[in-house]
Amino acid sequence: MCRTFPAIRYFPLTVTGMCVKTHTEAGDKMFINICHTPEVPAPEDISEEALVEIWMSEDHSSFRVPLSIGEGHAEVDKGS
Repeated sequence: MCRTFPAIRYFPLTVTGMCVKTHTEAGDKMFINICHTPEVPAPEDISEEALVEIWMSEDHSSFRVPLSIGEGHAEVDKGS
């Protein structure tokens, strides 16, 4: 007999970083929560000169910053 199990979702433990408050073009408030975890690796360690060279080039794809983005969701604003 085969049994099926629901998909297991994995959420890494994160460390609080900061919350950035900004506004949409329509004027609505938006908060961006930034956190970090050792489970998402750091970008390649390169010199500032090498980074500037990549930035000034036509192809920026040689430098990547690993990241994980969660689903956005609405919350009730506290009014400030």
